[in-house]
Amino acid sequence: KILHSDDLLEKDAVKMQVEAMENAPVAGLIYSPVKLIDENGNFIGNFSAGDAAPVVPGKQKLAELLNGNHIMFPSVMIRAECLRNVGLFDGEIPYCNDWDMWLRISMKYDIAYISDVSASYRVYSQSGGTVRYEVQDISGFQMYRCLTKTLSAISDESILKNGRRYYRNLAMEQISRVLSLIKRGRKSHGRRYILAASSIHDGFMFRLSVYAVYLLTYAGMSGIILRLGKIK
Repeated sequence: KILHSDDLLEKDAVKMQVEAMENAPVAGLIYSPVKLIDENGNFIGNFSAGDAAPVVPGKQKLAELLNGNHIMFPSVMIRAECLRNVGLFDGEIPYCNDWDMWLRISMKYDIAYISDVSASYRVYSQSGGTVRYEVQDISGFQMYRCLTKTLSAISDESILKNGRRYYRNLAMEQISRVLSLIKRGRKSHGRRYILAASSIHDGFMFRLSVYAVYLLTYAGMSGIILRLGKIK
């Protein structure tokens, strides 16, 4: 059970998850919904992208996770045997080494889920690792490496046939970050995310649209971009 120093566990979280794991011996990982809290511990909302069943086959969860990470770190418990089998977290992709770990586990194990909130995840407005990556670095390049690494290790054609869609989803996520950065007045860094999106997905019409957005940021038309992104 890994818990970052700024996150919190619910009172009986470990007990609940151990019992659930004991009832699901084929599961390598279990997760749950989390509460979102701010820097001061105030409740913001709930995050839940869970499963209808208590145990999901690894192949099914792998296909879901390739569309994006929806498993929040503080809610996770990993079976020790599973961790020894799949290996440690990848230090070469620190921004998304959790996503990489969940993907690797899904390749070999089923995934369990409990519907009770087990942890609180702290969200920072101006500081913290996630915010730093968004405003200083390009998180999409690490995510691209993670996605490529995972797809290169998969032989199942039913998953691989959707490869272009996975890359497009990742590219669209970068565009969402562009809109967030522009809203906060960081147009220059937003342009770097636009270029990252164009390198992640090579669809002609997609790239054409991305370059149009890039030019709009120089033409003083950020307001148009924000309206297109439906950001208030």
